[in-house]
This record gives sequence, structure tokens and C-alpha cells, in this order.
Amino acid sequence: MRGIDERWISCVPHSDLRTPVEAGLFRDIESGMLVRDRGHVGIILEQEEWRPVIHHYIKNGIQFREETILDLGGHIGAAMRFFHAFVPGMKRVVSVEPDPNNCMLYRRNMERLFKTENDTHLIQGAVVTRENLDPDLHERAPLFLGKTYSASNTLFPVRGRDAIEVDVFDFEFLVDLYKPTLIKCDIEGSEYLINWANLNPCVQEIAMELHFNRPDWENEMIMLQADLMVQGFKAIKPPKVNDFRKVCTAIWTRRL
Repeated sequence: MRGIDERWISCVPHSDLRTPVEAGLFRDIESGMLVRDRGHVGIILEQEEWRPVIHHYIKNGIQFREETILDLGGHIGAAMRFFHAFVPGMKRVVSVEPDPNNCMLYRRNMERLFKTENDTHLIQGAVVTRENLDPDLHERAPLFLGKTYSASNTLFPVRGRDAIEVDVFDFEFLVDLYKPTLIKCDIEGSEYLINWANLNPCVQEIAMELHFNRPDWENEMIMLQADLMVQGFKAIKPPKVNDFRKVCTAIWTRRL
């Protein structure tokens, strides 16, 4: 089992990879973040993945007034720092992250954003709809660790990767407990281990990174979207399969 890695460095802004406007928007966020060695590359990738989502919220003036965000796949807090900076009104963030190394950095990176511990809550574990897991796994499951980038950790077996055992939490239980208005989901394929049908009415918006690394995942995405549309969600940023990167972001909403 991998131990806790405390070799942290401060993230250095990479303004040369963006336009001057983008560099200005993100500079303060990057400079204040702690990452592991070479982790700044991950922050840039995180920005590229979530920039269209943040742009949508800025362009449309969307605010989250006294609302809770359920952050599935908290990593080290990068995406939530972007949301906090550019989407006003976030009251509380509940993040779920299985990697203990990432959790340590997440706590450090988020502690300056919110006034009290009641404003941000971190759950160390993976999230799925429990009925979709192997019944022999019970309350824990193996997490297969990315070799170069910890945001690529996944519950799906990958040849040559080390694995650690992590706690598993039930998606429906978390939604019913915290009653989020927005769900942000970036869990490296485990979005297809969640039952998105019959969501609690409190959920009004879903921002999700979808993955297509496996042959059946494109069909899984189509079924996932169908489950949401039946409940009144509209795709304001529809998923689009990217054959090169095998990943895309999408936004569904049922706000009136």
C-alpha cells in the first residue's frame, strides 16, 4: 500500500499556455495551490477540462445562492477553487475523493477559501451506486493508481497499476443527506457505476466529465443522458465524443 506523500510544492502559474485574459483569471488560483512534484501539469489539465463549464457560468451570470455543491472526484481541490472564484454564491462544498494523498492536499488547498469547516466537507472514499459493485467488495473497493497523474485513479482494473483499498459510499445516500443543487462529477469512468435515474428533486444541475476509454462507455453515456432527460434535464452543453482524448465535459440543467 502506498504511503502518504508529503513532498508538496507551490504551483507556479503557466500563463504562457493561455491567453492574457485567461492567465489573469487563473493566476491567483494557481499561485496559492499546493501540488505534488510535477502536479502543476495536472492543474493545467484540470483547467482545460473545466474551462468550458466555468465559461458557461460566467457568460450566463449563473450564481449559486446559498447552495450546496456535491463534488464527486475532489482530487486536490483545483476544480472547486475555480468554481469558488468564478461562480458566486456557493455556500457549501461536499467533496468525495478516494486517494489519501489527494485528500491531504485538498484540505490544505481549501482551508483558505471558506470561513468555517461547516462550509466544506471532505469524504475520503469512492462513490458509486452500491448495487453496481461486485457484492464481494462490500464496503471497500480497489482503487487503481495513475502512474504519472493522480487524477487518473480509477476503480476499473488497469494492467500494471498499483492498487489500494478505499472506502465506498453510496451515491443516493450522499445526495439525500446533503441535498446538493449542483453535482460536479469527474470520477474516471465511475460515472457509469452510478444510477442517475430518479434523482432527488433538489438536484437542479449536473456538470460532468465523461470518459470513453472503454468500448462500451459511449453506449453507457447515451443511457446516462437518457436517464437525465426523462427527469426534465436539458443538455445545455451536450456531451461530444472526443476520439483523441477520450473525454469530454457536459452540463445538464432543469432549473426553471
